[in-house]
Amino acid sequence: MQKYFYFIHNNKRHYFNSREKAEAESSLANGSIIYESDEYAYKTFKYEQEKTSSYNKSHDINQQTVGNSNNQINDVSWLNNSEKLVKSQFRKYHAIQVYHVSSCEYFDNESDQRIIYFKNYYKEKNNKKNYNAVLFYSEALRKVIPINKKIFLCCVPSSKANIRNSICYLIEKFAGGPIIDGSGFIVTKKNRSEKKHGFTFSDEELASTMEVHSNKIPEGYKVLLLDDITNEGQSFSVCKKLIRESGFNGQITCLALGQAAGKFFRTGIADEIKDINFNKIEPINFVPPQDKHKDTYIKLEDPWYSKTETKEKPVEVLEGKSLLNKVKEITESNKADLNFFRACGYVIKSNDGVETVDFVKFNDAYNKALKSEESEIHAEELKFKEVNKKRYLRFNKLIKDLNANEYKEKAKTKLKKIKSTLFKFFKR
Repeated sequence: MQKYFYFIHNNKRHYFNSREKAEAESSLANGSIIYESDEYAYKTFKYEQEKTSSYNKSHDINQQTVGNSNNQINDVSWLNNSEKLVKSQFRKYHAIQVYHVSSCEYFDNESDQRIIYFKNYYKEKNNKKNYNAVLFYSEALRKVIPINKKIFLCCVPSSKANIRNSICYLIEKFAGGPIIDGSGFIVTKKNRSEKKHGFTFSDEELASTMEVHSNKIPEGYKVLLLDDITNEGQSFSVCKKLIRESGFNGQITCLALGQAAGKFFRTGIADEIKDINFNKIEPINFVPPQDKHKDTYIKLEDPWYSKTETKEKPVEVLEGKSLLNKVKEITESNKADLNFFRACGYVIKSNDGVETVDFVKFNDAYNKALKSEESEIHAEELKFKEVNKKRYLRFNKLIKDLNANEYKEKAKTKLKKIKSTLFKFFKR
């Protein structure tokens, strides 16, 4: 790969094909520091430089108006590794890698094709390449999305109504703890043609195909809006507008897996991922296991926002071996009191809160457990005798067979001696 060298003078980069030329020119520019660059960075710089000449800078300034408007800057500072996200100076939104469209000469069969595999996962979940792509972008997003942050994760919906795309699948897996699954917050209410086939829409036309399914985003949460591929960012802008109109005034940050480009070579955090060492996708936050004595259930107040409540789990009534083991345990420690019967499940609690022991049920269960244990012991003894009897018979048969073989060998030896004696006798 071709190497390039440059120095910075008056806030401008000056590129050269060799270090010698760069050093010679830099000496004229008061000895500026020489930097080394690869071919990708050089081509990206040239591409952006060419486009700057025809770009309306005032448009870019207007897109960065500070406030709660839909055109505010896309603040990614609260995300992990935000400095490694991809963003061209001509784009409002960020991505974790560059995506070269399939018709582009720079289309890469690994990184660019991987996004296509990811997009197809919801159609073909048994396809190994599709699933490996999901695992890859799961790891990439895990390096970006912070833990223990109040995040409402949602996404740009599929172009087809009643279809949950691959991004929805990832959001479902990531959710847990303070991260809320908002994969169904914005849905497609009627089918629309895909932009990759050349169809274009106005913002109003695109918005007319979507709707907000719920208006409950908890207070104090940030919204992270995900998409697979973004180009000019129209889908992001329309979805942000829908979220604002639902009444949410907090921060909205947009992030795509890929930033579509023709001649754009900037590397992102996805380019740093080499090995995927897991086979399943876990929530971003660690969710501790529930107390074994409590049963957690969900009380839905809204389809997309819920609170958890707990209720005490009833004590299990012990029977059979479990009851006998408990009795043995308590007997050995000499603590057979109300707590013992409560632990066995034979305490009755009245409406007034008074507890009494149900001795009748306890004695019936205990005697039944003893009989069952005796029956099992008797059955084990019979089984043991039967097995040993069969072993004894097999052993005797083996001894007889061995003895029979021994007699045969002795007879053969004796016969050989007789033959030898007769042969010698007749040979005379």
